[in-house]
Amino acid sequence: MTLVQFFIVLCMTFDVFMAQDNLGPADITIERVEECENPELYPAKLPAQMNKINRTHAGFTACLNMPEEMGENSSFNMTAAKWGDGGWKPNAFNFYQVDTCKMLKTSVEEPWIIFLKASGYDGELCPIPKGNYCIEKLVFPLEGLFPSMLYGKFRVDAEFWWQNKPYMCVRGYVNSVPSKSPKGLKNYIK
Repeated sequence: MTLVQFFIVLCMTFDVFMAQDNLGPADITIERVEECENPELYPAKLPAQMNKINRTHAGFTACLNMPEEMGENSSFNMTAAKWGDGGWKPNAFNFYQVDTCKMLKTSVEEPWIIFLKASGYDGELCPIPKGNYCIEKLVFPLEGLFPSMLYGKFRVDAEFWWQNKPYMCVRGYVNSVPSKSPKGLKNYIK
């Protein structure tokens, strides 16, 4: 083994150990939710609020207005910046899905069903008919949603598109730390 090969193997091993220290079962705190930058680009607003329910729980209040059926004609883009060295570092992770409804059904089915039922909708998961879907002080049970999570402080933008045009964007601030419970993924809302 040459010195160069040894150095490459050493660097790869270091990266693996570093990744293990930054990923795993997590306790997640949702710090706040707001509009994304440049709200004028998005015709729909999701005025989301977090309301204190009691000493340990808060719930979301929001009203989602969908101008048309959500199915194959919709897409979803999520980007996250990670806090570090005194500022937000872009591209901590990126996720894009062509069919928003399919993504919600396969990736976050339980919270999506809870949201729909709380808003009074009890039909098929996909496609979702056009209309208004409002919730008040809803607590989402997110435990176990992600088996593993990156640790750190993140700014996450969730952008929704209809017929290849920007429609709505919501920004959330999340803090993720190594879990103190054996099951992990204990979730809190400030």
